[in-house]
Amino acid sequence: MDIKNIVSDLEKTKEFSEWKENNNGTYLVHLFKMLDKANVDEWQIGYYDKNNRKITTFVYNEETKAISLNPEAEVFKEDETHIEKLDLDKVSLNLLSAMHKAEKLKEDKYSTHPTDKAFLILQKLNIGIVWNFTFITKTFHVLNMKINAENGHILEDKLSSIMEFKGQ
Repeated sequence: MDIKNIVSDLEKTKEFSEWKENNNGTYLVHLFKMLDKANVDEWQIGYYDKNNRKITTFVYNEETKAISLNPEAEVFKEDETHIEKLDLDKVSLNLLSAMHKAEKLKEDKYSTHPTDKAFLILQKLNIGIVWNFTFITKTFHVLNMKINAENGHILEDKLSSIMEFKGQ
């Protein structure tokens, strides 16, 4: 479950190499994972193309080594800046430790909001490289936590009603 190995394994595949030949200016921007039993071995690994401002995502199964390539997609970004490159060498807080921190915060501060679904994104934001956790709760709330992937500090945690997202 080491993210550097996951990306390295993907980038060594024939599928990735063939794609990269035609997409030389792209760079790694995120790793996405659903936190449920059905997707326990699956990662979505995104690469950004500055020229066309689109992301290509590879779905990679850690267990079977199966790969599928999703078509380029528009970037969901409010401003015109480019998505920053994700430098995995700067990530010192591993996934398991980040998950423990998120679970502890959830238990300590949000125990009245049991979770139903959850996912995470490892990405570079303006606040640094973060493990960005999102939990959908059984109380119709969204709990978001951002944990610094370099030093383990909890940078943000916010609970919002699902109704706040209506119509957005």
